[in-house]
Amino acid sequence: MKKPIEWSEIDQTRFYTIGTGVYSVLTAMLHPLSVVKIRQQSLHQSRSNASEMTKHAAHQSSSSFRNIIQSRAGVYGLFRGLPVVLTCAVPARAVYIGTLETSREYIAQLLKREKDHQSSILNTFHISDSIIASASSGLAGGIAAVSAQVLIVPMDVISQRQIVQCLDEEHAIGVRELVRDITRVEGLRGLYRGFALSLFGSLPGGAAWWATYGGCQHELHSLFDNAPSAANYPNLQWFSIHLFSCVSAAIASATLTQPLDVIKTRLQVASGTSSPSFEKIALDLMRENGNVMSNLYRGYLPRITHISLWGTVLSGAYEYLKYISRVEQPAASVGTHAAPVKGLMAA
Repeated sequence: MKKPIEWSEIDQTRFYTIGTGVYSVLTAMLHPLSVVKIRQQSLHQSRSNASEMTKHAAHQSSSSFRNIIQSRAGVYGLFRGLPVVLTCAVPARAVYIGTLETSREYIAQLLKREKDHQSSILNTFHISDSIIASASSGLAGGIAAVSAQVLIVPMDVISQRQIVQCLDEEHAIGVRELVRDITRVEGLRGLYRGFALSLFGSLPGGAAWWATYGGCQHELHSLFDNAPSAANYPNLQWFSIHLFSCVSAAIASATLTQPLDVIKTRLQVASGTSSPSFEKIALDLMRENGNVMSNLYRGYLPRITHISLWGTVLSGAYEYLKYISRVEQPAASVGTHAAPVKGLMAA
């Protein structure tokens, strides 16, 4: 199995330049799924009487897509909020990736150095390399997810309020006008509504994704490397491992955090100086339609589809970008796998 390319071996300028274009295109392509998810999660917000909401309209993605396209907003309705998402999400992603890779490399090296000591607690409990890979990926994913929230939360508040506006209007309220209204009524804190909940949700979500993804990849690589025919189909092997790891990570992350995501969405689209509390939103969800689990998992299908597609495509592009952005190693290392530049991490 080839040694993974470490972050310290990457030409980061090249990586971020190419990655920004890839990330922007993928964000635009998958944005309609986010629109459907948000409208499902906050559907009662746009109706004067919550009892008028039908389960079919609330839970069927196909119906939601059709309703949006057939409205006065048309296809444009599927892309409401996209400009502000692109404006904020690109720098947020740069913060996320930089934090993720730096933290993951540092934590993995720290744990491996600790394991080298015979008296280490890692040896006492027979901690395997697979568990170390999962732990370092999980911890780094949680740290990275939290660090990006400073940009992501205002983006969510503004874009989601554009998305939930009445579809009978051809154009959503402009970003400047929306920001002015939010800050005038709610102050600057209005742009960070749901910040604590976003932090609380991003930590287990990011950790679940990267722990599952890293653990699956390590185990499947070991399984495929021991298979007699593995060397004959390297591309199929890579794609199979990548696809299974991404889908597994998406299911784990979405299932764990979906109720929090529904509550966060309702909190952020609510307007006014007095925002509903976490408890009130949770109680409202439990009372609507009499189906607690169905209400807490509104928008689950489009969200898990979004996360799966996002993870599969972006993670594949991510690994490829790392490959083409790798700094050429010294001539002495040709023919061998270069070791990561430990000096950068040690400093």
